[in-house]
Amino acid sequence: IPTTSGTGSEATRYSIFYVNENQKYSVSHPGFLPDYVLLDASFLATVPDYQRKCTCLDALCHAIESYWNVKSTPESKQHAQKAIQLFFENKDAYMQNTPTGNAGMLLASYHAGKAIDITATTAAHAMCYNITINCGTSHGHSVAVGLAEIWKYMLCHNEQVNDTRGRDYVLQTFAEIARLMGGKTAADGPIIFCNLLEEFKLPFPTASADDCFSFADSVNVSRLGNNPTTLTLQDVQTLYKNILTK
Repeated sequence: IPTTSGTGSEATRYSIFYVNENQKYSVSHPGFLPDYVLLDASFLATVPDYQRKCTCLDALCHAIESYWNVKSTPESKQHAQKAIQLFFENKDAYMQNTPTGNAGMLLASYHAGKAIDITATTAAHAMCYNITINCGTSHGHSVAVGLAEIWKYMLCHNEQVNDTRGRDYVLQTFAEIARLMGGKTAADGPIIFCNLLEEFKLPFPTASADDCFSFADSVNVSRLGNNPTTLTLQDVQTLYKNILTK
């Protein structure tokens, strides 16, 4: 029974544990998948405004990352597409805390969870945990500010891709996501996403250049392998600087 419109944990085999608030452990097992899910939108009526924004952005990030994931399948892309469409159809009503908007965003989160249960996440989630632990931002806030910069970076640095379906497929995928969000070309995708951050008045967290180097060294490289474009350690260092030293 989810109580936010963000994690999608009711639909995935993944769980996250923090020990001493700064040591993150991710565990996965098919047994974590429930036999039944109750989507009760009344729980969302009391979610604080900041978490309302952060959790729905986490759901959108799940859908986007799953859609461009190297492990994507027709089934996962169908769930991701449904989640993106539901997000934009219900965003305004959800932010007004209406029952209909809450129900729609809860369903968007569920479909996004179904998508990442198949594919797992990519670089934005791999990099966000250092931001959450060290910069005082909520998980959804951290992953969203990271995804904004990673998306822009991938549009300009895509000579090498991890996806066996090839570079043209990856570039086509970027364009498809942008169109699902209401854009016309691939370049519109990160613009629309950044406009969401501005609309929600979510600032970019900050850290020192030295912190950016240490953050890069501790990133979970397995999730970078799911990323559509190849990211080296130097790329990750650059991305952290772009995100945190504005």
